[in-house]
Amino acid sequence: MSRARRHPHRYHKTNTSFGQVWSCALPDCNHYMPRHMVGMLPGKQAQCNECDNIYILTYEKMKSDEPICDECETNREMRLRALNERKEAKQNSSDEVNIDEILKSIR
Repeated sequence: MSRARRHPHRYHKTNTSFGQVWSCALPDCNHYMPRHMVGMLPGKQAQCNECDNIYILTYEKMKSDEPICDECETNREMRLRALNERKEAKQNSSDEVNIDEILKSIR
């Protein structure tokens, strides 16, 4: 029997017949963490689900089904902030007076 390949796992939540567990998403790895041992995961190295960087897993990151590193989280927040700003700008520009509508209402 060969020894298991040692690597930082790419954790994600998986539904199984005996409940939800954390398992490794890499194709050649069958590692999973039973629910009663999940408390051992924070502080362990893990591979980011977006960029493959290695980071330290925390309870905060484990709130997500597919945890990501701080860098990807920051980039995601920046993209969401920019998207919200664009939506607000578009909404504010639509609040401006439409001359065509005013002319139609006068006629």
